[in-house]
Amino acid sequence: MNNLNKIVLILWAIVVVASFGYALYMISAEGWDKGAENLFIPGIALMWFLFRLGMYRRMNKNNG
Repeated sequence: MNNLNKIVLILWAIVVVASFGYALYMISAEGWDKGAENLFIPGIALMWFLFRLGMYRRMNKNNG
């Protein structure tokens, strides 16, 4: 189970980086007014990543 949690953490980190890169691209292409709404998805992905990281650390602390 520990390996699965590491894989999920890495996948969420990839989603955060990829969606943030896309958001930055859209901001540079469309300008801040239209492109800033694309920061919503990286924000949600970052929250999920931090949630999973906290759960991973808590599980390791309790199982350690």
